[in-house]
Amino acid sequence: MKRLQLLMAGVLGALLGGGAAAWLVVERERPPAPEADEPAVELLDQRDEELQILRARVRQQGELIARLEEALASAAAAPAVEAEPAEPAEDPRAAFEQRMAERIGQRVDGRVGEMASKYGLDAAQQEALKDVFLRRMEHFRALRSGEAAGAFNLDQEISKVLTPAQFADYLAESQQEIYNRAELLATNQVVRLAQLTPLAPEIEDSVYEAVHLTAQEMMIAHQSGEGYDMRAVLDERLGSVLTEEQMSVYRENASSFGTGRGGGGGGGGGGRGLFGP
Repeated sequence: MKRLQLLMAGVLGALLGGGAAAWLVVERERPPAPEADEPAVELLDQRDEELQILRARVRQQGELIARLEEALASAAAAPAVEAEPAEPAEDPRAAFEQRMAERIGQRVDGRVGEMASKYGLDAAQQEALKDVFLRRMEHFRALRSGEAAGAFNLDQEISKVLTPAQFADYLAESQQEIYNRAELLATNQVVRLAQLTPLAPEIEDSVYEAVHLTAQEMMIAHQSGEGYDMRAVLDERLGSVLTEEQMSVYRENASSFGTGRGGGGGGGGGGRGLFGP
């Protein structure tokens, strides 16, 4: 408001100053009084015309001044405009949960689409299967937060959605996938351990077999929702093939093998690091 008043005051000053200056210019340039021999009528007409022009300018400036004064009065009388409240900042946790929900939805859609293509699932089966995967993820979330207990048997829930023939194909492929994943993981674990402590070829083979079998059992238990203490099982099996020194190295670096935590119900706990995210 103060800036607007100053601006208008400046405009008024300029207008008033301009009118006065115009008057002085006319007065200064007015020709001297004519001598007795000049036509008096012509000079009087010229002065009347100049006066009319000046009066018109003064009248226009007066009208403009009146409008500016009216605008100043209206602006002074207008109520102050309150600033609109700022929108609340986005909740970082809510934004994170939204992103996670979107990622989970994408993963579930991808898994359901893959199974629909392999086993010829209809639309109803796809929706039911999507619900199974979402309930399983929610169950794991509840387990981590202590809101739930027990196991979620994924194979059993899937068997309720698929036909017997479809489920047989699913089990066969699932077992092959588990075997292949366990094979890859066992190879990786042998390479890691061999980098930390020397292993004879026959010891490497024994470590491979122990990890391969444990990995399969862990993934099957995870699939069916059963409890499985992966660390205890793997410690017992490796302890029968490694020396005391080798076993000590393994235990000191257990976290790098994904076996630093004990396993528990529902395939949680120690199995996560060994088998990847």
